[in-house]
Amino acid sequence: MGYADFTIYKCEEHGYFTEKICPICNKENKPVRKISIVDAPGHESLLMVMLTGAAIVDAAILGIAANETVPQTKTLEHLVAFKYLGDKPLIIVQNKIDLVTKEEAMKNYQEILNLLDKLNIDKNKVKIIPISAINNVNINYLLEELCKYSKI
Repeated sequence: MGYADFTIYKCEEHGYFTEKICPICNKENKPVRKISIVDAPGHESLLMVMLTGAAIVDAAILGIAANETVPQTKTLEHLVAFKYLGDKPLIIVQNKIDLVTKEEAMKNYQEILNLLDKLNIDKNKVKIIPISAINNVNINYLLEELCKYSKI
């Protein structure tokens, strides 16, 4: 399993969730939450390790690339495993929107929704956030969503 801690900051002037320095006003931000991320392996042979580790988390995050068809084998396996975790919220990060057209990103988004329907996953417990990690697009919304689900 992989593990990392990081701090989420918020610019009080702009309400922007970000790193230590606000990219809008260049002022130092206030720390609002320390988050721990556990990267549990999703490989079939390590499924029990993943489920055991995921049982103690406040929320799950699943990355789906906007430039790939949905579902990929691992995506399907992770979502099926998620169903067994009970009443946990899920954040789906639709990454790499910078590599596709707006229409392709919307099609990929719809494929994600269709997959959730197919697996009978309650979409009210799922937040899908389109991002471009490399271009820092919508990362503030992802950080804001993470703050909602962490219990500390």
